[in-house]
Amino acid sequence: MAAELIEEMQKVLEELNAMADTQKGRVENYETSLQNIAIAFLVWLRLFFFSLSQTSPNSSLLHCKHWWLLFALTCFSAFLYILLFIHNSLMLSRTERQLHVISRQQIQLHQQIWMLRLQELPQMIEPIIMDHIINGEMGRTSTFERKLYINCILCGFIGIVALELYASRSLLCNA
Repeated sequence: MAAELIEEMQKVLEELNAMADTQKGRVENYETSLQNIAIAFLVWLRLFFFSLSQTSPNSSLLHCKHWWLLFALTCFSAFLYILLFIHNSLMLSRTERQLHVISRQQIQLHQQIWMLRLQELPQMIEPIIMDHIINGEMGRTSTFERKLYINCILCGFIGIVALELYASRSLLCNA
């Protein structure tokens, strides 16, 4: 009877391991997506302002009085990239929480299996190394480090937009 219960628990544990692997893959995908969004944002701003800086002041349709158009376009594109970044950050956070819940369930199942085995065969049990605890860490960084990283990226986005707006206004109005 205890052997059947242990077998059932091990099947559930295998399902949890598969779910944890899926969630780890999702975490990696969201991390990659965040990096791609940040790079795309920087490339877009660089291309946009490089093309603006290459136009001659006399032939350009944009003059100092049209600076608001440049401001609106820059703010709109920055708003879109920041929304994408925040959305993927939230999805990453949600996926990591789910992975943490799965990890806790794995630990509980291992403990229950261990207790059943101790009750059934105390003299034959060897210490079990719970590899899911070692391998179940949620990636390379802790939650605090990840939040710090995301906040720094967002502050960097805002700083770059402000710098680019100042530079574009200087190009249009001082040229």
